[in-house]
Amino acid sequence: MMKKQVFIQTVKAVCFSVIFAALFWNAQVLLHPKHHSQYTMDDFYRLPENSVDVLFCGSSHVVFGMDANIISEMAGLNAYSIALIGQHLDYTCEYLEEALKTQSPRIVVVDAYHFIRDTQEMQNVDLHYSVDSLRWSLDKLGSSLKVGDRY
Repeated sequence: MMKKQVFIQTVKAVCFSVIFAALFWNAQVLLHPKHHSQYTMDDFYRLPENSVDVLFCGSSHVVFGMDANIISEMAGLNAYSIALIGQHLDYTCEYLEEALKTQSPRIVVVDAYHFIRDTQEMQNVDLHYSVDSLRWSLDKLGSSLKVGDRY
């Protein structure tokens, strides 16, 4: 009789855990803030492998200064921007590494603003936006710990 109760309690615990995980995952998806970086990387992850000829990386200077669609039309190249508002050079490198897992662009344009910007200007919201839209992976965790320690 005791084994039956333990079994029933175990089944209940497993069912509860599965239901909780499913609800938590769906709540996270629904409540995730909708900002530029999410759309940038969500769309990037849907690109066919090795389909980008020109890749733009960096901060708002690239977001507002380089239009990948115009470059694509004028140059006849498939251009894409993974630049984000407030993105620091550390995360530009992380995004570039992430992009190079599935793409082999002929040209990579990197925003140089952060070579002269004081790193203390970096805000937590910038870090948050920069890391949010990357896929969950050990690389994402490692970059969060590496970059987060600096600020």
